[in-house]
Amino acid sequence: MSRASAVLAAGVCGLVLAACGRTGGGDETAAPPALPVVEFLPAEVRPVQPTISLPAVVESLESSRLRPQISATVAARHVTPGAQVEEGELLYEFDDADYAIALQQAEAAVAQAQAQSREAIAEWERAQRLKPQGAISQQAYDAAEAANSVASSRIAEARAQVQKARNDLQHTRVFAPFDGRISAAYHAVGDYVTPASPEPLCEIVRLDPIYVTVQIDQKLYYDITQRTQAARQEGRDLAAQLSTNIRLPNGVMYPFAGRFVNWDNTAVAATGTVGARAEFPNEDGLLLPGNNVLIEQSIDEPVDSLVIPQRAVSQDQQGHYVLIVNADDVVERRNLVVGMRIGPDWVVREGLTEGARVIVNGLQRVRLGIQVDPLPVAAAAAP
Repeated sequence: MSRASAVLAAGVCGLVLAACGRTGGGDETAAPPALPVVEFLPAEVRPVQPTISLPAVVESLESSRLRPQISATVAARHVTPGAQVEEGELLYEFDDADYAIALQQAEAAVAQAQAQSREAIAEWERAQRLKPQGAISQQAYDAAEAANSVASSRIAEARAQVQKARNDLQHTRVFAPFDGRISAAYHAVGDYVTPASPEPLCEIVRLDPIYVTVQIDQKLYYDITQRTQAARQEGRDLAAQLSTNIRLPNGVMYPFAGRFVNWDNTAVAATGTVGARAEFPNEDGLLLPGNNVLIEQSIDEPVDSLVIPQRAVSQDQQGHYVLIVNADDVVERRNLVVGMRIGPDWVVREGLTEGARVIVNGLQRVRLGIQVDPLPVAAAAAP
């Protein structure tokens, strides 16, 4: 046999022996493959303080776009943009000359109507005395009665005109309808304004107290209302156990707590939400209508809840789920109903029991039904 043939034969023998799992003359069996290593944390029950944090908008309890009630020329204005005004404070004065004259004319009309009425009353009384004696015709009698009624009506009409003229004269001065912060004045001295003017005289918003409105998911809305009703039937007041606070856009907590006021009377179909409104004190006017804030609501006393890390939770078409290691070290799926997020954790309402070994690391190396090598992770060491 040539040297090349001998080398080729030796190589073929080596391949056959390797395929049979044998070494050159030994009789050892290959070791079983290692099980995938996963790290788990047990689902634990611990006291938590559930907190909802949602974006919200600051709204005024009431605002007013002041408009003139009469047509007149602006004679004076007393508006400092952005200033705090008090209810009844004078803001605008209009030229009142025409309205003062109109009041005098209306009062004169009343005097004239009263004089005519006295004459009509005298004729009516005379007709009443003469009619039984047959000294006056029925037509004259009826005319005296009608003249008396007309005279009385004219007095009432004239007095109404007086009241209107007085109201118009009062409307030549515009006052703040409530305490609040005022805008810039939209009309200057000399402007002629009417009730139909496109711009108001100015705007006032009430700032203390003030509303903060948040849009709540309809599912959470029904959950909250049902829990509230159940607690009420048990004689408990959930609202009294809640703390409502807001975080300002700069990340600082607003120093005063608020209170829940009401829900909106309709839902928003386009977003699937319901508006909730809380009221906050705002004596210094720090909160302004239109501010974007975060509203945070929490329960004062901790509640025992089943908690798992958020990073262990996945989601698909069936909903939220986790992979666990059962008693035989086999991977299983558990579908969950989750509650609130508590920091890096998630409250589990349904689907798990305390002590379940939830896989937190190594998820990419496993699939359902395989056996794994589970290693516990110390809670303090978990990221």
